[in-house]
Amino acid sequence: MIRNSCVLLLAAGALSPGGCSVLSSLPIGVFAGQVDCVVEVERPDGQTGEEPFSTELTGAMFEDNSMTINGEPVEVGATHVRSLPFADMGFEIVQVDRSIGTVRIMYEPRPTLPGITATGQLVETYVSSEDNISVSAEADLTLNDVDGATQLQIDCAETQLDDVP
Repeated sequence: MIRNSCVLLLAAGALSPGGCSVLSSLPIGVFAGQVDCVVEVERPDGQTGEEPFSTELTGAMFEDNSMTINGEPVEVGATHVRSLPFADMGFEIVQVDRSIGTVRIMYEPRPTLPGITATGQLVETYVSSEDNISVSAEADLTLNDVDGATQLQIDCAETQLDDVP
């Protein structure tokens, strides 16, 4: 079972060798789960809609303080793909903030289709508590193509992830 003894050890002025990541204070191990999200869309013609969707996530924290999400490294410049109901979309990590018990990852969109530009930001937040890790995410994106600008607001409610043996 994932345990975050790091917070207690850091507060007491001691670190557990091999038991937690000094930089992020997330427990070392593998965690996974299904994250439920909602995307709100406003199309160029003014039509709006809302669509719920789910995505599978697997993360891992290692003793050398590195982290992966769905097998991809969590480091500035790395590109991750996120699945939306209508397409898979590439995002580049532009910032990683680490504090006791929390990792916050900021992404910017990287479209791969000619004639489409994307702006905005996706933020994923990973938080550890006594015996689990949870994730939440939100994004505010604008996709521009020949039809105009489509606004996307994405909200993924905080979801507890399971530890994987």
